[in-house]
Amino acid sequence: MEIPLVFIIGTAIAILGLIWNLKGRSNQGGELGRDWKTFKEAAEQNKILEVIRIGEDLCYNVHLTKEQLEQISVYTEKIFQLFLNWKS
Repeated sequence: MEIPLVFIIGTAIAILGLIWNLKGRSNQGGELGRDWKTFKEAAEQNKILEVIRIGEDLCYNVHLTKEQLEQISVYTEKIFQLFLNWKS
């Protein structure tokens, strides 16, 4: 009797995890536009900490396009060069 109970509980946990994962992915799609706009504004104003925080969130977003990822790399390189020039 314990085996069917364990199987039912395990299956329920797996289904809930799948639903939670799918909801998270759909939420990322709605957040991409807002986060992308905020990232570009922060990069243009050289707000380094904000670029790092938002850029990291964007990199983990499954809806991010290759072009957007390349633009993140360009902005990051620009800020890195500003830091190197400031440091020296």
